[in-house]
Amino acid sequence: MDMPKQKQLNGMWRMAYVSPGWISQFSVKALHDERISGTSKHGFHHSMDRYGISVNTDRLELQWKNGLVLDEEHNTSIALMTNFSVHDASYEFGKSLYDVNQKNAYAQLMYETDFSPSHNLSLGLSLHHDNYGQKLQLSQSLQGEEQHLLGVPVETVSGVYAQYTFSAGSRLTVMPGIRWDYSSEYHGFFT
Repeated sequence: MDMPKQKQLNGMWRMAYVSPGWISQFSVKALHDERISGTSKHGFHHSMDRYGISVNTDRLELQWKNGLVLDEEHNTSIALMTNFSVHDASYEFGKSLYDVNQKNAYAQLMYETDFSPSHNLSLGLSLHHDNYGQKLQLSQSLQGEEQHLLGVPVETVSGVYAQYTFSAGSRLTVMPGIRWDYSSEYHGFFT
């Protein structure tokens, strides 16, 4: 098959609450995707005589954003943004299999204020967590298979930042900033 056969389902639900002092948005997204390719009668899971490719993906994502206006005159606000996702995929190439599962969580707390129409300050904290599970199964011959657990890499990164914005109309904007992050894998670093 030159073009893979494909089935895909997508869904999304979103809600928003808006008032003069508070904005909140929540969404849920879901995806299911199946793709089959290769020799047209290969079937699934280790067909002995035909080459096939199959890819199956499932993804779920939740997102919640909240903003609270503290001083409307100076555009001063505090916001909390969160995102959670689970991505699960399995791949079959001939007799070899690869499975991967990723879990991700992200949160950011941000404070922003305008000193004047030309001067803005933004401060924030963030936390990002990734967790991967991977498995690779290689079929080297019809008699034997080799299975590899590729480990479960886990990384958590926390950070803090400050950013100043100077705007001189539509012709010039200057945005210096500094950020410090600490990674459970790579330790602390400045940007």
